[in-house]
Amino acid sequence: MKHVLILGGGVMQTPAINAGREMGWRITIADGNADCVARPSADHFLHIDLRDHKALARSAALLRPTLDGVFTAGTDFSYAVAFIAEALHLPGNSVESALNATDKHRMRTRFEEQGIPIPRFSGIEPGLSDAGVRLEAEKIGFPLVVKPVDNMGARGVVRVDAPDTLESAVQAARNHSRSGTVVLEQFVDGPEFSIDALVYDGETYITGIANRHIYFPPYFIEMGHTIPAEEDESIVQSLTSVFNRGVRALGISHGAAKGDVFFSESGPVVGEIAARLSGGYMSGWTYPNASGVNLSRIALRLSVGIRPSTADLNSGVSMWSAERALVSIPGTVREVVNNATGFPDVTDIFLRAEPGMEVNLPKNNVEKVANVISRSATRIKAIAAAESSLAHIEVNLVAPSERTEQFLYGEGPSSVFRPYSLSNEPEKVLIPYQGDIRRIAEIFVRSGALPFIDRTRSVISRYTGPSVDAVIDTLTASGRIQRAESPALDGIFWYAFLSGGRQGIQYVYDCFHTDRTENGTIECIRRIENAYFSPS
Repeated sequence: MKHVLILGGGVMQTPAINAGREMGWRITIADGNADCVARPSADHFLHIDLRDHKALARSAALLRPTLDGVFTAGTDFSYAVAFIAEALHLPGNSVESALNATDKHRMRTRFEEQGIPIPRFSGIEPGLSDAGVRLEAEKIGFPLVVKPVDNMGARGVVRVDAPDTLESAVQAARNHSRSGTVVLEQFVDGPEFSIDALVYDGETYITGIANRHIYFPPYFIEMGHTIPAEEDESIVQSLTSVFNRGVRALGISHGAAKGDVFFSESGPVVGEIAARLSGGYMSGWTYPNASGVNLSRIALRLSVGIRPSTADLNSGVSMWSAERALVSIPGTVREVVNNATGFPDVTDIFLRAEPGMEVNLPKNNVEKVANVISRSATRIKAIAAAESSLAHIEVNLVAPSERTEQFLYGEGPSSVFRPYSLSNEPEKVLIPYQGDIRRIAEIFVRSGALPFIDRTRSVISRYTGPSVDAVIDTLTASGRIQRAESPALDGIFWYAFLSGGRQGIQYVYDCFHTDRTENGTIECIRRIENAYFSPS
């Protein structure tokens, strides 16, 4: 029986923790959250901030001589893993290589020294003046990307298209950096791929490649991934070749490696490589779905020095898996309606929002409100299963809410959320609100209906979330909305719809029905009109 210390007791670590339990191993979990979800699965729990690598090493030393390995997945604490392993002479990467794979400026410097194709970059220390930052940005050129050097999950990462937003972006990135150091790098235009691998005996073994689906600029929100990646074999080979070179450049020699690699007009470009298994549900869910290989189990065994066999890495299973995410507009969650269960080919549903929670439009990958994972014999079916299921999860917000209304009306249809894109003739949709309060009140109070949508002339196309038809059909089928055959496309409805999609529609409905009297509805409409649609 082996004994392993796992850093992190959250959802992303549960596949490895479960694998350890299935093998009969002794599991010690360390986490700064005393109420982490995996704590009940631990034989022993260490309540320690995972940033405190010295305290972790001291506690790990007390577990000797029974401790056989240290492990993490889906966290940015691979340096702590290496520090403990090196201090206690356990299998793992060197501290030097872990630093290379953790600090993004150091990482890019190693890549540059080894001739690995990467974006142009510059490290920005905390003391550099605004003028100095602008000078470095000019060397790189716009558009560029600002990143903290020591965080993950796209926290503090933002695209900057012009100098006037550079300073605020740098400050936001510094707020997410423990060291206060950030990196400016060239924006790379091209599809992005996630690559998982195992490394042992100095050799890299690719275990999975997925297409990443990134939306909502200037932020980089991964709305899902699909595995295996659907690309020409020559492109896949070029991606894996440059990834392998990057792993060697960082000195990763034992354990797992995870890379984000772009395919640009000039070929593959390495974004980042970490010395751990991927998060984002890939290594623990979608890759096992598609391949039949329990990657967490293999990586966990590798952490205690057990080398994988060929049979471990090749199950003969060839399927497709898709993960899709749901985001929310700003507000306070009133209820979460989950009608996503029971869909064919859906394997997992993760609801992260709950009543009373404050939610925001995500600026990073930890602020999403739900995820759905599917598995099917074809790529098309896997994607359809995940998206169809996800469209049946509703996160409804408390109404009225000044924060929600500011997003829907104060920022308007040009909001970054944009769940739907306008293909042509946007003037047909963006009709200014004319303030006919009595007519609109009659539509909502007497029929409980939304303004009629002429589907044959709709210029709104699907971007993310349910389609126009699906939104209307879902609400009418539930009895909450009755369709009114009226040509009136009032601004209150359209602004809410274009800025907030189904959530926007539901918010308007809930807001207008807080006081179900006609006078109450008129007052609600008048309040919104005066705040956001008045001539001034």
